[in-house]
Amino acid sequence: MQQRVLDYVLVPAGLLVMVAYHLWLLYRILTQPNSTVIGINSINRRFWVHAMMELVGRLVFKV
Repeated sequence: MQQRVLDYVLVPAGLLVMVAYHLWLLYRILTQPNSTVIGINSINRRFWVHAMMELVGRLVFKV
């Protein structure tokens, strides 16, 4: 019986912690994207796409 009571407490607590973390992370991404890995990767991806498109433009016009 003790195991069930522990499960009834710890499983919802773990889910609550996980949901709270994801809400906090979403808030950080929306308000301060430079302070998260997701935001930094997004910025670097934009620079990379811009560089690749510039390179493709040079290759197309050389031919």
